[in-house]
Amino acid sequence: MKNLVTSLPLSKQLEKLGVEQDSLFYHAIEHIESGQQPEPYSDIPMKCIVYRKTGHGENIEIICSAFLSGELGEKLPVAIETKKTSNSSWFCGDKSIQDSRNFRVYRAGKTEAEARGKMLAYLIEKGLLDRKSIQ
Repeated sequence: MKNLVTSLPLSKQLEKLGVEQDSLFYHAIEHIESGQQPEPYSDIPMKCIVYRKTGHGENIEIICSAFLSGELGEKLPVAIETKKTSNSSWFCGDKSIQDSRNFRVYRAGKTEAEARGKMLAYLIEKGLLDRKSIQ
């Protein structure tokens, strides 16, 4: 599941940038009930999980959205392309977007969701995408 959604650090960045926290999956903390074993090598009785929000129990604490690549694709402008390379990396960008040195801007990730999430964050940070247009 973790390969299908944005990582926790990127998800937190998107939340901080004001991206609406409405997705099929969420990063969450599962508090371990007494009698259950915590994650190996952990002295904290909790574990981080990717969680589908369907009426969670008392032991689940939602952190932020864990966006699927399709959910991010709906938030990105239509001209943005996402492609998989021969070495199994993903690139997301548009030929018309250039930085201050006139280089084309692309964002790479190990997964499609990571590449799209990084591109969305870049566009918001640079003021190239209005937050209201992605809600």
